[in-house]
Amino acid sequence: MAIFDYDKKENFSEWFDEVLKHCELIDKRYPAKGFITHMPNGEFIEDTIQGMMENKLKETGHRKTRFPNVIPEHILKKEEEHIEGFEPEVFWITHGGKAELPEKLGLTPTSETVMYTMYSEWIESHRDLPLKIYQRCPTWRYETKHTRPLLRDREFEWIEAHDVFRTEKEAKQQVLEDIDMAREVITDQLGVPFYYFKRPQWDKFSGAINTY
Repeated sequence: MAIFDYDKKENFSEWFDEVLKHCELIDKRYPAKGFITHMPNGEFIEDTIQGMMENKLKETGHRKTRFPNVIPEHILKKEEEHIEGFEPEVFWITHGGKAELPEKLGLTPTSETVMYTMYSEWIESHRDLPLKIYQRCPTWRYETKHTRPLLRDREFEWIEAHDVFRTEKEAKQQVLEDIDMAREVITDQLGVPFYYFKRPQWDKFSGAINTY
């Protein structure tokens, strides 16, 4: 049994790092700030939890897909309002080998601009709706604040669903369905309580009408 040097109640941050180390969940010694190695124990837990969420998404009619992990700069610039909060965090690819690229490519900090570029090609009329798809993918953000393993990394994997409906009513109904899915996984299966609320306008997701 591991002996901890820090008390959870008195020094949670250092205690948390000890848990990650003793349980062999991650190794933060990789020589690039903010990037961590996910060890087999940690990857097993993450994969299990993400599998729970994927099952719920499939039960509610979502289909899995996969989009590119790079965004051409001119596509990113189209969504200035949405991307305003993310642009300082974008990692840019400027070279392929020794050759400078004709246009910079951003590693995706979030996938709206990537996915919606293709939605405009796929959705031609109401007959193409609803569109309910999700992807499980890596994401990169140049976090300039103090990085913390699993809490504030510069590379992480997530699941994101992006749905399109004919009416606002259907979209709001999806929000309620999302909350139910989250509750079933986070609380019912994992035993972690959470609080659902509508965020104030000053704290909403960039480009959104509302964030819940």
